[in-house]
Amino acid sequence: MMSSTFSDRKLFRWRWLAGLVVLAVLFIGLADRSAVTVIDLGAPRRIVVVNTAGPVEVKEAETGSLQHRDSWILSGPESEQLKVGEDIIVRIGCPGRGPCRSSVTVSAPPGTELVVVSSGVVTVGSFNGALTVLTESSHVALGPITGSARIVAHGDVIGTALQTGELDVSSVEGALTLDFSVAPNRLLMVGSTEPILATLPEDGSYRVAVEEAGGDVEIDIPELSDTDLPANIIARTSGSVRITRRQLAETTVDVGS
Repeated sequence: MMSSTFSDRKLFRWRWLAGLVVLAVLFIGLADRSAVTVIDLGAPRRIVVVNTAGPVEVKEAETGSLQHRDSWILSGPESEQLKVGEDIIVRIGCPGRGPCRSSVTVSAPPGTELVVVSSGVVTVGSFNGALTVLTESSHVALGPITGSARIVAHGDVIGTALQTGELDVSSVEGALTLDFSVAPNRLLMVGSTEPILATLPEDGSYRVAVEEAGGDVEIDIPELSDTDLPANIIARTSGSVRITRRQLAETTVDVGS
């Protein structure tokens, strides 16, 4: 009887030790892992970045590069780089086995055509070229960018001290808050039910059209001049619209991620 009890206790200890070993292996295997990868893009005519695993940040630089910071538990993000003529295409995504994330920073030379598709927030601190941004489920923040831009976002679009000559911006569910330090030549704003706010410089003349507005409309900017070539401003929304003069001593909005 005692021998049987001793054997049972010994077997229990071995099972307990084996359980600890299994837990240790699982803990090591499931611990967060991370890596940073830098890709030299050179100076291509067009850069296309598709990141379905997280946010994208855009910066201006003399030469093109892309850095992605990855974190995962079971399987890390997968990246693919293609060169088609003078264009470079970079795709980053998760394979679908466990939690996975990739934060991308793109540096683009002046004059570049840049296309960004992201599942996360897109932040453009500085850029001079032709920019296209598409977000699947988040918002876009724009700094003092120049050139031209086309933005299609799911959430809010915020712009600070914009200098773009041409800007087309639309949101599925968010608000549009755009501050211009230089008067655009053309501005198209397509909103949802959320407010549209555009702040424009006084040293310009504007031709404004507001379509399908379901809320209040307030326009307080310099009137159309006969001598100057006016900027065309179009707002299409079922929400409210407010277009006002920019106060030079103030910053209307801040860029945030």
